[in-house]
Amino acid sequence: MSSPGAETPTVWLGSAGTGTSHGLAKTLREVWGDRVRIVAADVNPGHLVGASLVADRFVQVPYSAAAEFPSFMVEALVETRTTLYVPILDEEILWAARARDEGILPRGVEVIAPPTESAAICFDKERAATWMDERELPTPKTWSIARARWTGEPLFAKPRLGRGSIGARSVSSQDHLEALNRCGEDLVVQEACEGPEVTVDAVRWAGGTRAVARERLEVKAGVCTKARLFESSEMESLATRLGDELALRGAFCFQVMRLAGRWVITDINPRPGAGTRLTVAAGVNVLAAMFADFLGGAVEPYLGRLDGERFAVRHYVEYVTV
Repeated sequence: MSSPGAETPTVWLGSAGTGTSHGLAKTLREVWGDRVRIVAADVNPGHLVGASLVADRFVQVPYSAAAEFPSFMVEALVETRTTLYVPILDEEILWAARARDEGILPRGVEVIAPPTESAAICFDKERAATWMDERELPTPKTWSIARARWTGEPLFAKPRLGRGSIGARSVSSQDHLEALNRCGEDLVVQEACEGPEVTVDAVRWAGGTRAVARERLEVKAGVCTKARLFESSEMESLATRLGDELALRGAFCFQVMRLAGRWVITDINPRPGAGTRLTVAAGVNVLAAMFADFLGGAVEPYLGRLDGERFAVRHYVEYVTV
């Protein structure tokens, strides 16, 4: 944390209406209390964003694709005296990474975002598959929808730039594949994998990488609501390779499934997920470790080992806002 007498650090959380950002706000408040100031930002008004009640201040922002977004953000980060900026959605992470790398962000503002090139790789599923193939990282064979061919084996299609499993679907026949090709969507097609689907919650800092496997037992609207958590040296090794080769810093997650008897990586997110708080609840606080790394503090105390598998569940929480 800051030295005595130093100004209280201010953390700007983007996309505050998401489960991911809400989980970050809760972690900051639980661990740091009033020793950190939280600014929650979202395109929705504050009374529709539960995290606004956890934060010290709420800011309604334009969509990241809007022409006014860059200038708005630079001015708002200065006005709120933000010291640590945490973008959440893909498009904003890309913008923040470029803004940092090009020196556009205000002086004194750190951003938790990967290098621009790494962000672009993670968010483009076709490009990510090629990148992993080149490094012999385990991943399903992946083609653009135009290059995919039906061989009688099950396939799986999903948006090339999608997230949260939105638009993902099985491909069951030649006719189905041809119909998807004609629809004009920007899709990729992969070898169909088998369950279980496991998210690996990880954090990387100068001292190393720590990861925990989280089997998704139940998913609602793309968010894990029931999970089995366990230690896996194989998953931690994959997390270390991904973190090192993409130069990630902070919390991130990726998905793995089974294919031909081995684990393969199906998706990479250079940020934590909405379900990462399940891992936090089980006792491995990768989110607090991330903030400790950036705010100044020991990382390791938050990253103890599980002495066996754990199960975690979540339920909705009600807020009344004004």
